[in-house]
Amino acid sequence: MQETFVHGQLQTLAVTVALGFFIGVSYDVLSVFRQFVRLRRSLQAVLDFLYCLVMSITVFLVLLGQNWGEIRAYVFLGLGLGTLLYLLFFHRSFRLLLVKTATLLSRLLHLLATPFCRLAHGYVRFLTGGRRFFGAQFARGKNKAKKINLQFWRKKKE
Repeated sequence: MQETFVHGQLQTLAVTVALGFFIGVSYDVLSVFRQFVRLRRSLQAVLDFLYCLVMSITVFLVLLGQNWGEIRAYVFLGLGLGTLLYLLFFHRSFRLLLVKTATLLSRLLHLLATPFCRLAHGYVRFLTGGRRFFGAQFARGKNKAKKINLQFWRKKKE
């Protein structure tokens, strides 16, 4: 009986260490996202709140499935230890990998979007040029029509 109880606690500790590691990784992903997408302070606050909410729900659900939601001191110890292990050993290399991947994706997206942007820009220029051309023709025709109408409706001098 005692071995099963200790085994369950050690298993929960291992799961919480992995969960703490996941929390560190997900925070780095969020941090790199913020680096590439500039947000206003209010949106950053909302994003931070959502991150904390999602991580809290994740920890709750994992603990609920692992040990029926019992919160013990070793749960917090495991979460802190997992995050600390990530920060000490993997943070720099993973963040560098994330930044390089995001830079590569950004350049690739820019490369793929450039022809479409140029095509759209040319289409807009064509439309504005056509509007100017046809607008000028319409304005000239309108002025001629006014002159004709004015001459037609003018009373003849006797």
